[in-house]
Amino acid sequence: MAIELPEMEAWEPVIKRLIKRAVVTGVGEQPGMAVVSALKRRGWLVVGADSVFCSIHVHQFYIVSRPDQVGFVDELLLLVGRERTTLVIPTRFDECRILASKSPEFLRIGAGLY
Repeated sequence: MAIELPEMEAWEPVIKRLIKRAVVTGVGEQPGMAVVSALKRRGWLVVGADSVFCSIHVHQFYIVSRPDQVGFVDELLLLVGRERTTLVIPTRFDECRILASKSPEFLRIGAGLY
């Protein structure tokens, strides 16, 4: 009697959670690039976010609003949910203050802020 496994699509959410995935903001600037490089050396899948296009060194890239714009936090929350990341690393001071105030919202969807 053979055991039937679910189709591969059914396993995709589980597999995505097992892979170490992080969102790094400000990947177009030197601090963001350094964080991306360090995470990738340790086997993390890195999703980059910035207000200008710069996707060369990340696995996936999204253009998001600037931190001083209204949709910034909501866009990151959607991105984290879509990519099923467990860690968000802001690399600019103005992003850190805004995201720190919204930390419970990120925790609610399963991602911590570093």
